[in-house]
Amino acid sequence: MTGQAIRTDSAPRIEKVPESIWSALPRDLKDRFLSEYRQGLREAGESLRLDPVNEIIEKWWRRAVLANHRLSAETMDVVHRLRAGEEVDTVPADLDELRRRT
Repeated sequence: MTGQAIRTDSAPRIEKVPESIWSALPRDLKDRFLSEYRQGLREAGESLRLDPVNEIIEKWWRRAVLANHRLSAETMDVVHRLRAGEEVDTVPADLDELRRRT
């Protein structure tokens, strides 16, 4: 198989802070984010650990980023082909390296 790069149209950069995440989320997800974020704050207050908050921020930041990226027409074609069960060309990726870039 030969490789194809997945391209996206440009999208605004979203900071990993609650205000930016909330602003970038679609309307139908905003309440869920706030509910989970507030629950994480309560847990952090009880445990004196920020892990619950950090995990929620990471989870919802990724959703906000995905919600604000439009895939190129070429990439959408690949998505439709995958959904139809067709084989498509892929490229190997180092997920740890990709995560470090974000």
